[in-house]
Order: sequence, then structure tokens, then C-alpha cells
Amino acid sequence: MKQNRKGHSNTNATPPRPPTPPKPEGKDSQLDSKIDSLEEKIRLIQGLNSFGNTDFSSMSWFPNMTVPPKFKAPEFEKYNGRGDPMIHLQI
Repeated sequence: MKQNRKGHSNTNATPPRPPTPPKPEGKDSQLDSKIDSLEEKIRLIQGLNSFGNTDFSSMSWFPNMTVPPKFKAPEFEKYNGRGDPMIHLQI
């Protein structure tokens, strides 16, 4: 067993905590911005399941049309995760 200068053993002593580094300025606002962005994405994902029994076939201009084999869809603007997804589906 090790003993300190006064002759007492250090078996129950906890090691000293290292000093905490100072927070860099501007990091809190960046972190807050990232957290806000992630929270918004979570809300959007949760909202995607809230349409219940919506019949999406009513949104199609040609509900009975079949797509031929090897059909390649044209390029179009993809949904970026912001705004109302229902509006994007109608466009």
C-alpha cells in the first residue's frame, strides 16, 4: 500500500479530476444549430407516418397506367426534407 507524506494510506482516495478545457467561443451556436436541424428532421420523419389511411392513388393523374419494363424516369426535383411532403408528391 502506498502512503502519503503524513503516513496515511491512499486506498480510498479518488484521483483528481483533470481540469475541463474552456469552451471555444462560437461552438455553442453551431451545436445549437445542429441540434435544431436534427430535431426538425425527427419531426418531419414522425410526420410522415401521420397520414393514416390516405389513399395515394387519388394523387396520380393516371392511376390505372402500368409502367413498361426498362422504363427510365426523367430527372426531376427531389424532395429535400423541408416543407410539406404532400405538396411535393402532387407536383
